This record gives sequence, structure tokens and C-alpha cells, in this order.
Amino acid sequence: ERLGPERSRYSDRARKRLAVMEAATALTCTLLPAIEPVVLSTITPREKFPFGQTVVKANEGRELTQAFTKRYLEEQLLTVLAGRAAEEVYYGEDELSTMQQRRLVMARRIVTKLVVSTGMSPGDVIGPRTLSTPKSSGGRALAQVVPKFVSAELQEEANVRMKAMLKTAYEETKTLLVRNRKALDALVDALMAEDTLDGASIRAIVEREADEGDLRTRAAAQVEDDYFI
Repeated sequence: ERLGPERSRYSDRARKRLAVMEAATALTCTLLPAIEPVVLSTITPREKFPFGQTVVKANEGRELTQAFTKRYLEEQLLTVLAGRAAEEVYYGEDELSTMQQRRLVMARRIVTKLVVSTGMSPGDVIGPRTLSTPKSSGGRALAQVVPKFVSAELQEEANVRMKAMLKTAYEETKTLLVRNRKALDALVDALMAEDTLDGASIRAIVEREADEGDLRTRAAAQVEDDYFI
């Protein structure tokens, strides 16, 4: 219901690219301890998500309050960049596609939240202060408006910070995927064969094929229970 009705199936060549993108997203979500468990990953085109989708377990507390930790946002940033990083790993920089546009917008929103609207940027120039003021734009959404008293120099510093965050996160994601290439290839093959994988199947493949160091790090990480539920 969340993804919408199915659409016509793509060619095997197109399905392979979708499988690369969604396998990378599912793998990254599974290895990062702050991210909710993956429910399913699919390359079946649907009305709302024609390029496939990886779905994690709904966290009603986060969705209701829109309250996130810095750690969660930083790990979420890695997950939304995973598809583009995987395209580069498999096809090269010259063969990147425009299918990543929606997720790149999500990445920009995450770094904007970290730097501009929540004061989570490291360093003394910006520090623990916000550079924007929330303004209702209808419904639950809030637009972030930068007041006139925020100097151009401070705005430029924010842009520099956001660019650095995106670059660092992208390289970290790509390194994670290369290090776990065996698990990534196995997930791609499984998606090509099945079109849709449930969370249990994804976790079984990751636990069998992923880098042992990453699996140990994930197992050892102590993520506090979400106190908003």
C-alpha cells in the first residue's frame, strides 16, 4: 500500500541497475546500527516508486515527533547516498544516472538539518546555534527561513560545512560498499532472481557474506531504545 500498485517490468539491464541501487541501500541500512531494520527491498516498479525502494520498519515515535539524534541523521545520510555510490562502484563515474535525484535531495535536507536548523555542526564558527527559523508551510511541514541578520560569511561557512559532510559521507559509503562487495553482489543476485526480498532474507545474506569487522562493530554498538515510543 505504501509503494502503490505495480507497473510494467523493466528490461534485465535496467533491473540490474535497480538491483545494484537497492542492494546497496539494504546492505547499508542493515550494517548501520542506528537505522531501523529493513522490512523489504524491491526492484519491482510501482506507481509511487518507479525505480524500486528499500523500506525500513516504521518508527512511529520518530515520525510523530520528527526528533532525531545526530548519530541517526549521520547514518541516514550514508543510506541515502548508498545507491549513487553503488552505481559508481559498478558502472563508473561516467555512467551515473539521474535516478539518484530524489535521494540526493534527501541527502541535502539531512546536512541542512545538521548544520543550519539544529546546530549540530562541529567547530566554533557556527557552534551550537541555529541559522534558520522554522515557519509553517501548511500541514506538518516546516520551512526553514534564514533571517536577514545571519551574515553572508556565516552562510558561506554553512555551505562549506554541508559540502564537506556530503563528501565525507559519500566516500565513507563507497568504502563500506567496496569492503562488503561480496555481500553486495549476493544481494544484487538475489534481487535479480526474486524481484523482492524480505528483511529476514536480507539479514541472512548480510550476516553470511558481509565483512566480519563491520558485523562485529554492528553487534557491539549499543543503541539506546527510542524514548519517543
